[in-house]
Amino acid sequence: MGDAFDGFRLADPFIDFDEITAADEQRLATIIATRPSTASNRSPRHLWRWAVVLGIGTTVIASGAYALARSQPAHNPTGITCYQEADLDSSRVVLGPTDDPIATCAAVWMDGTLGRSGPPELAACVNAPGVAVVLPGDQSACGRLGLPDLEAGRGPEEQAIVDLQATLEDVFAANCYRQSQALSKARDLLDASGLEGWQVELAEPFPPASQCGATGVLTDSRTVLVIGAREAP
Repeated sequence: MGDAFDGFRLADPFIDFDEITAADEQRLATIIATRPSTASNRSPRHLWRWAVVLGIGTTVIASGAYALARSQPAHNPTGITCYQEADLDSSRVVLGPTDDPIATCAAVWMDGTLGRSGPPELAACVNAPGVAVVLPGDQSACGRLGLPDLEAGRGPEEQAIVDLQATLEDVFAANCYRQSQALSKARDLLDASGLEGWQVELAEPFPPASQCGATGVLTDSRTVLVIGAREAP
């Protein structure tokens, strides 16, 4: 996984990865596994470490403008994307799921990641893959980009997805599950989530250097993907 962390350092040299923990490996594995989805991390302090700026390829990108209802919920609740400009090609920061995307992205502006003059007026929209995106402008900014406004709140299924992603991250970051154990544990946690029509899949056999498993939640295919993420202790 070292090369992947090198990519983050190149994208933002201010992110400190000098001490990579098991939780870091799990979060990075989630980003990689869920492309074009995002990583989960509910701790505000750690959200900034997972800022992915300058257009690195693991962000959630809307594939062109499209016309939908005036507002809709984020059907893919696994993360949010904060844009520096009202332009889906501008620099952006990918964060974990949150109940208040605008406040969370405003904190990134306050942190100085996206700007040095504090947060502008921000609008929340939903992009083509169903992910919440926040960008500068009043709420008409969404319509100008062909995006529906973000409808606040989550339905029962969306909340179950967020809860499953959080549980998977916590459990797999705290334990080293070998391939068969990882698949079994992922199935157990998926069953406990109550989500229907979902499956667990192995991305590829765990490589010798990465015998501890990690997971990614793929909402479009309703899949929990299991990958080898880090060396066994």
